[in-house]
Amino acid sequence: MFNRSFKFIDNNSKNIITIKNTKNLEVNFYQYANNFYDAANSIMDYLLNQASPEHDIAKLDLWIYSLLYLYRHSLELILKAIVLKLNINTTLNYISHDVNCAFNLILQNTNINNNDNVKWLNAFLSDISNIDNGSDQFRYPINYKTNPLKNRYDLSLIDLKNNVNKAYYLLNELYTNNYIPNEKTSIYVPKLLINGGYYYTKSVINYKYFYFDFEPYYTSYEETAKYLYSLVNKYNNLFLPMCYLYINCIELALKRIIIDDLNINKNLSLNIAKNNKHNIKKLWTYIKDNLIKIMPKNINEINNIDNYISELHQINGDSTIFRYPCDKNKGIYFSKNTLKLDIDNVFDFFNNLCSFLDAVDSELKNIIDYENDK
Repeated sequence: MFNRSFKFIDNNSKNIITIKNTKNLEVNFYQYANNFYDAANSIMDYLLNQASPEHDIAKLDLWIYSLLYLYRHSLELILKAIVLKLNINTTLNYISHDVNCAFNLILQNTNINNNDNVKWLNAFLSDISNIDNGSDQFRYPINYKTNPLKNRYDLSLIDLKNNVNKAYYLLNELYTNNYIPNEKTSIYVPKLLINGGYYYTKSVINYKYFYFDFEPYYTSYEETAKYLYSLVNKYNNLFLPMCYLYINCIELALKRIIIDDLNINKNLSLNIAKNNKHNIKKLWTYIKDNLIKIMPKNINEINNIDNYISELHQINGDSTIFRYPCDKNKGIYFSKNTLKLDIDNVFDFFNNLCSFLDAVDSELKNIIDYENDK
């Protein structure tokens, strides 16, 4: 099995990326916003221009979870960039992930005319916050704060793209020119999730899977991460979004094993996943102890993965380093020391880790099926 450090650089590699943030947090948030927005649009363009003509329903239905997250996150990032640029007296913790809260702070601290576009934007961001004010609705099938996204949607991808693009355009104007234009734009219903559209430009949510299933989320994040990797050598700004998609995929894989595959009480497994949140080291330690008992012949592979998890946890302990330019105390990542990474090595690192965890999931499910058939 592949066994290299996350930071390994092949001497012959031509795909080296340098990550370096400025000391200006506002600028960093704006750059991250553009990165995640571009990543979302790249995936959306693939779905509409390739998956749709090919009638690839699997991608249309499954890629939606990570796509919605990327779009939503880009809006959160640019709103925080605006808050920082305006020097509004608040903390990022106060805003947390609530996009409507951030926009209301901006309105309260500026003299922006309450024109039609401002009203539309306020309604659209309010709808997003009502659906997902904690930024976890599209990342996990089990949500501990609000009801899961359990209703069926025949979601219009075109309406989704139009609405997010309009919102991002208006916020970008606010960031760069300090105003929201009153020019007439196409009239869209200010909602994130809109049913309708042509059959092969829709994403059907919760048709085949139960709302608490990990499978569609895991597949969505893994496959879209791989797709961004296919573009990242040409478009380096997609690298951090790609890394975050893989980080969330790994967290999903670990929680899937704990909740679905280990022979423990369901409430206990849910509490383990909840209490350890994004801490992949603690999640893995619980799995590792059980795997050694269940699969003692695989001890070498288990120890190898333990090294993977330990290094990744050391780099990204709270699951923020690839999706935000700073920690909760505004300590800027990559501002003092430049980080150089081999893109292909990073992809291999993530891909092998996901493959192993996916194989563990399959093997444990087979054991469960065998025991049930006795």
